[in-house]
Amino acid sequence: MNNHDTTSRPRITPIKRAPVSPAVATAQQIQEHLRAGYGITADIRTNRGVALLVLGRVMNVWVMVERIRWDSGMTDTAGTKVCTTVPAEQAAQAASLIAARFHQIRSGD
Repeated sequence: MNNHDTTSRPRITPIKRAPVSPAVATAQQIQEHLRAGYGITADIRTNRGVALLVLGRVMNVWVMVERIRWDSGMTDTAGTKVCTTVPAEQAAQAASLIAARFHQIRSGD
């Protein structure tokens, strides 16, 4: 005879997700701004506290705890690439600038 007591059911515990680093959280904010505001999709990759937003094969954006940076398309007098840098707290502003650079690259300017 089987006696099924409802109090003896196994407990189901939710899966705990790893905490999101500050860089990943900022990258997720930028990713959402790009998608919702500009129709641009970006993948997020992470490595050692840095998040990388990959916008297709066109552009990469490095997101660190304190700053967000990407290739500005310009070079200095020595021929070194110049990066645009925005404080990490300004994800919405960064998304706007990233979208402008993305469209500039796509249009071939």
